[in-house]
Formats: sequence, structure tokens, C-alpha cells
Amino acid sequence: MTYSLPYIFVLLVFAILSTIYAQRQENKEDALLCSCVTTGSIIVFFVFFAFRGYVYSDWLSYSESFKNAAWEDVFNITNEKSTAVIHEPGFTALMCFCSLFSREYSFLVFVVTTIDTILFIRFLKRWHVDNIPFALMLFFTFEGVGLMFNALRNQLAIFIFMNALEYVEQKKPLKYFSICFISLCFHSSAIFYFPLYFFLNRKLNKWLFLALILGFFAFYISQISIVLAIIKIMGVEGALGEKAEFYTESLTTARALSPTGTFEKLGLTLLIFLYYEKLTKDKTNVILVNSLILCYFFYYVFGEFRELSSRLSLLFEYSYWVIWIKMIDVLAIQNNKRLFGGIFFLYCLYVTALAYKTPIQEYDNLLFGAKSQSERMKIYNKTVEDEK
Repeated sequence: MTYSLPYIFVLLVFAILSTIYAQRQENKEDALLCSCVTTGSIIVFFVFFAFRGYVYSDWLSYSESFKNAAWEDVFNITNEKSTAVIHEPGFTALMCFCSLFSREYSFLVFVVTTIDTILFIRFLKRWHVDNIPFALMLFFTFEGVGLMFNALRNQLAIFIFMNALEYVEQKKPLKYFSICFISLCFHSSAIFYFPLYFFLNRKLNKWLFLALILGFFAFYISQISIVLAIIKIMGVEGALGEKAEFYTESLTTARALSPTGTFEKLGLTLLIFLYYEKLTKDKTNVILVNSLILCYFFYYVFGEFRELSSRLSLLFEYSYWVIWIKMIDVLAIQNNKRLFGGIFFLYCLYVTALAYKTPIQEYDNLLFGAKSQSERMKIYNKTVEDEK
């Protein structure tokens, strides 16, 4: 519980600011105050992430990469020591540019967070999200913290792609694919974004939407292996089939079923189903709904591979950060909106309170005094030893 206190504090700040914004916007009063609230929430977001200490674990590899970054490595996708690891040219070039000013890892984090914040706020504005503090609260609750702390390359690729979605609606393929290519230069997982142009804006029947989500969930709880199912369908036999089966079984993990997580996902599915026609009158929301389908597909269907499932579903987590706001918007009665918002905040508080349990998640900030790299390294090593 102690480790979660800073995160809870920031969540409360976003909740208070979003409430102030909603009340003032509802009464159509004090546009200046609304602007100040929005600016304040963005500053809190930026300071929390841009000046963080050495939190989580990926800073170990990223700080080492940044220390050794060289311009000649920009187009070396792999190196002799780690041929299985891909080094995307865009991120390598960014590290090299930052190294012209400083080799401190904290400076790289500052630059990356600045880019992320600009891209994220631009995306929210283009998607007509007025209550920015509420969106930041959603981001903070649903995978955003882990993304910002532990995936520098991936977060850049995701935020860049989010700003390509408007060109799906506008039917501008050249701009869409150009931005996807830039995204790919920062993380190879962005390859999944390219084909989405052709169906993200296709509105599905609400019954098909419901059937797909329930089908993904049924597949998850059935414990069927997606890889083994494909092997059987393709009729792969002999040594190749046995080898694939061996590696699949050695890499898979037990599929946990979280009661609260399941209730949350299926609850959102039911809400979207009930308000489907009203929600999808706005064509931009069709893109969000289809993105959510993809998020659930990768989360549930690839659930046997926990890391893969988490990484792939994260590519479409942006739908989560916006679609809850859109759901509240379609509620007609103001009191229902307030009630829903209050209950939803309590759920966000519950999720946040339980999410931070390990010493490596202990938050500190460079502006207010943070532990050194060597101190955080000791904490990391001790955490790893305790988990063995």
C-alpha cells in the first residue's frame, strides 16, 4: 500500500481537476478557469513522468543503450551481441540527438516525455475530448504508468500512431501510412498498424460486436491454445508439429481470471452494446470501438502468452483512455453522468491502490529528491532475488 500512495495522490489530483472542469463546463461558466484546470492537469502529468527517478526495471537497459548510442548504429537494426533484439533507427537517432546535449538517462526521459505529452494532448483535442484531466486519469489507471515507465520505444510508436487515426476517418491513406512508417521507426510492433486503415472505420452490427467480444472471452476461459489450434487446422504433423507444440507448452503461462478485470471489460462491452447506435453516430467513435475489439482480441486470444498478450493489447489501449469518456457523454441525464463518474472514480482508485506492490515501483522524483542509479540497482537486485 505504501508504494501506491504517490500514485493515488496524482490520481486524486486528476479526479478533483476533472470534477471542477465538468462542473464549470456544465454551467458554461468561467472559460478561463477551465483553461487553467486543463493546463494544471497537463503540468502535473508532465512533471510526474518527465522528472521521475529510476522506477520499474527497463531503465537498466535503456540507460545502457543511451550511454553507448552512436550515429553509426542508426541503421544497424541488430548487433553481434544481441541479434534477436531489434534496434529501431528512429529511436537510435533520437538517443544520438539527445546525447549531443547530455548522456544522462534522465535527459532522454525528459525529451521522450515532452514528445509523448504533445502527441497525447494533440490526439485528445482532435478526438474532441474536452475534459483533459479525466482522460489523464483514465490513462493513469489503465496501463499508462507501465507504458511510460517501462517502454520508451513502444510509447513513442503508440503516441505517434494515435495521431494517424484522424486520417482513417478523413480517408487520407498517404498521410496515414506515412505516420505509421514513422511509428515503425520507433518500435517494430507498429507493423500491426498498417493494415488497419482498411477496416478501422467500418461500422459493425452491434450484435456482431457483442458476439466477437464474448467469443474472445470464451476462447480465453476455454484454455485452448491459439498456436496449437492453428497447427491442427493447418495439419502440421511430424517433427515440425511436435517442435511447435513443445515450444508452445514451454512458453505458455496459466491464464488468470481476475474478477474485477473481467467485470470491468465485460461491463464496458455491455454498455457499448446498449448505447451502440447512439455512440457510433459519431464516426470517430466507430474507430475507437473497432480499436477496442482489437485490444480485447489480443488480450484474450493470446492470453496463454502473458507478455505477448500484454504487449499487443497495449497497442490499442488508447481506445480505453477515450471510450469511457464517450460513454459518459452519451448518457442523457446529468445526474446519471455524475453517479457514473463517481462510481468509476472509486473503481480507478481501487485499481491504483492494488497495482503497486513491489519495491521497484516505488516512485521518486528528481525535482524533490530521488535515489541514485546505484541505490535503485540494489533495490532491483533485491526484488529479483526475493521473487526467485
